[in-house]
Amino acid sequence: MSGIRVTYTGLVSFASRIAIVLGNAAFMLIITRTLPVEEYGAWGIISTMLVYAVSAEVAVGYWASREVARGEDSGRTAVASSAALSAGGVAAYAGFALAVGSHGGVGLEVMLLAALLVPLRYVSGTLVRVNLGWRPHANAYALAAQCAAQIPLALYFVYHLGWGIPGVVAAFAISHAVCCAVLAAYAREKLRGPLEARRLSGWLRLSWVSVYPEVASVLYRLDVILFVALAGPVAVVASWTAALTVAFTVIHSALIATAIYPKLLGGDGTGHVRGNMTLFLYVAIPMAAMVISLAGPALYALNPAYAEAHMALALLAVGMFFTAASVVFHYMLEGNEKVDAAGGASAGDYARSNLFLTPSINVVQHGTYLAVLAAGFVILSGAPAADVLLFWGIAAVATGAPFTAYRYVLARREVGLRLEAAKVAKYLAAAACSFGAVHVAQIELLRPAGIFEFMPVLLGLAAAGMAGYAAITLAADPGTRSLARGIVAEIRRR
Repeated sequence: MSGIRVTYTGLVSFASRIAIVLGNAAFMLIITRTLPVEEYGAWGIISTMLVYAVSAEVAVGYWASREVARGEDSGRTAVASSAALSAGGVAAYAGFALAVGSHGGVGLEVMLLAALLVPLRYVSGTLVRVNLGWRPHANAYALAAQCAAQIPLALYFVYHLGWGIPGVVAAFAISHAVCCAVLAAYAREKLRGPLEARRLSGWLRLSWVSVYPEVASVLYRLDVILFVALAGPVAVVASWTAALTVAFTVIHSALIATAIYPKLLGGDGTGHVRGNMTLFLYVAIPMAAMVISLAGPALYALNPAYAEAHMALALLAVGMFFTAASVVFHYMLEGNEKVDAAGGASAGDYARSNLFLTPSINVVQHGTYLAVLAAGFVILSGAPAADVLLFWGIAAVATGAPFTAYRYVLARREVGLRLEAAKVAKYLAAAACSFGAVHVAQIELLRPAGIFEFMPVLLGLAAAGMAGYAAITLAADPGTRSLARGIVAEIRRR
C-alpha cells in the first residue's frame, strides 16, 4: 500500500481528466450539433436508465477495491462475478425501456439497443475498482484511451453515417471495450487469483452495505424521470442535460483525492489528508469559477437552443463544487473505516459504521432534493422553460450545501481534517478577480459565429482565466508557492 503516491496519482488523474474533458467536449459538440433536440433529450433518458441498470455492479466491485487495497487477490473473482451479474442489469434496463416507451421520435427498438452498454459498464466498473486499490492512476490512462477512441468513432457513426442514437451507442460500446482492455492490462497481476465462490458468497451476503449507496444515485437521477412523468417537455430535459454536462467539469476536481481512499485503507494515509484537501480546493475553486463565468458561451457552443439554461448552469457549477467536496469527504470517511478489516463484524457493526452512515447522508440529501423538485415542478407547471431550469438549479444548490457542511464536520471528527481558511480565502479572491475579468471579456469577444471560429476564443478565455488564477495565487501566497514546489518535486520523483 505504501507504494501508492497520493499527490502523484491525484495530479495524473486530474490532468488526464482535463484532457478527457476537452475530448468529451468535442464528442458532445458532435452529438449536440448532429442530433435533433428531441433525440438528445431521449439520449438523456437513456443515460438515466443505464445508471439504474448498472447499480448492482457495486455488490462485488465495492468490496474488491477494499480487499485489493489491503493486499488480497480478489480481482479475478470480482470481474467474473460482475460479468455474470450484468445479465440481470440487461433485464432491468429492458424493463425500464419498456416502461418509459418511445420519446422524441426515437423508437423503442433504439431505446433497447443501448442495453448493449450494460455488460461493458459492469466489467469496466469492476476493473476500475480493482485498479483503485492497486494502481489508481491506471484508471486515468484507461479513461483517456476511451475518450481518444470515442471521438473518431462518433465522427464516423454519428456525423458521417448519420446513424443518430444508434451511432452514439456504437461509439460508446467500442470505446468502452478499449477502456476495458487498458484496465485489464494494468490489473492483470490482480486478475490471476483463483475464482472463489466463498468470497463471492460473502460479498453478496453484505450486498445490503455495498448496494445501499446506489440508492442515493438512483434518487438523484430520478429528477429527469420525475420531470418527464409530470408531463414536462423533452426539450427542457435536453437543456438540463446540456447544463449538467458542462457543470460536471467541476466534479473532476475530486480526482485530486483519488488515492486518499486506498491509502487510508492501507493504514497510512492520515498524514496526507490536510494537504490533499488544500490541493483539491486549489483546483476546484477556479474550475467552478470558470464554468460560472462562461456559462452562456459554453451552452451556445453545444447548441444555441440550450442557451436559455445559462443561469441554471451557473447554479449547477456551485452545486457541483459541493458535490466534489462531498466526494472527497466520502473518500476520507470510508477509507478510514476499519469495520471490515478483521472479519467477524456483525450486521449491527456495519450499520453503525461509516460504510452505512455516509451513504445514508446521500439518501437523505437526494430524497430531500426530489421532494423539493416535485413540489416545484407542480407549481411551475406551464411556466417558461427558463424559469423551470432556474428553479431546478436553485434546488440542486440549496439541498447540497448543508449536507456538504455536515460531511465536513464528520471528516474533521473522524480523520482530523482541518481547512486552511486563509489559503481558501485567497483562492476565492484570486478566482473572483481572474474569472471576473474573463466574464467581462467574453461579453466583448464572444459573438455568435460558426463553431470553428467560436471554440478557439472560448477555450482561450478559459485558459487565460486559469493562467491568471495561477499567477495571482503564486504571487500573493507563499503557501501556494510551496505547494507548487511540492507538486513539481512529486512529478519528478521516480
